[in-house]
Amino acid sequence: MNLIFNPDNIHRSLKKRLSFFLYRNMFKSGRYMANVNAPELAKMYADLFCCSKDCFPVVYDSMEISSQLRSLGECQKNEFYVFFGGRAERDVECMARIAKQMPNVKFVCVIGTNMLIPTLQNLPNVEIYIDIPQDDFNMKLAHSSLCCIPLKSKAPCGLLVMQRAALLGIPIVSTETYSMRTIIPSDDYGFLCAQGDDKAMVDKLTLLMNDANLYHKVAANAKEHMKQFTKEEVGKQICQAVNYMLARQ
Repeated sequence: MNLIFNPDNIHRSLKKRLSFFLYRNMFKSGRYMANVNAPELAKMYADLFCCSKDCFPVVYDSMEISSQLRSLGECQKNEFYVFFGGRAERDVECMARIAKQMPNVKFVCVIGTNMLIPTLQNLPNVEIYIDIPQDDFNMKLAHSSLCCIPLKSKAPCGLLVMQRAALLGIPIVSTETYSMRTIIPSDDYGFLCAQGDDKAMVDKLTLLMNDANLYHKVAANAKEHMKQFTKEEVGKQICQAVNYMLARQ
């Protein structure tokens, strides 16, 4: 389920090169298949591994949140802050540049120990939490007013946090990737910017902060769009993928 391979990492280590070699030979053989969570990823992986797009049926990542977490998101927010969090392929340097350009806005960053950098740590408007439990992570997200997560990979990453944000009614500003486009298909649902483009993300955050109608519109649209990611809907996709795989045997 859900093949995740970053094409930019192939030559970074022996482990990555070995993984690439194994994947390429598996998929070129025509005997193996793996799901991807965005249609465009099928072409990307087919080009990368020199195989057919048919090796990669599309199955979305399902996401539902508990009634307790949903109620937290519906509560009156005590303060305004922008949330940044998670681990996989997070662009911490870009996040630091964004926060530096918005000194009057509070940012809450929930990250791992190895992600901490001085340029982020030394900003007075940034509050950092390191390696906190999942429930606390979700609470920090639920109490936020905006979710901004710059990414540094085209491979699937950041999707689960963004899906939670959408279900909580929190507008999203992030990096454009194939997977992210499944939950933010256009600017009517949130904003996706080019990789590393801190200026564009600052502009979109500012736009959402200054336009209440736009803020509520994109939040409502993204939340409604998340009906495509329920367990029932994704379960149908899994059944279709399995039947497709069996038909190819």
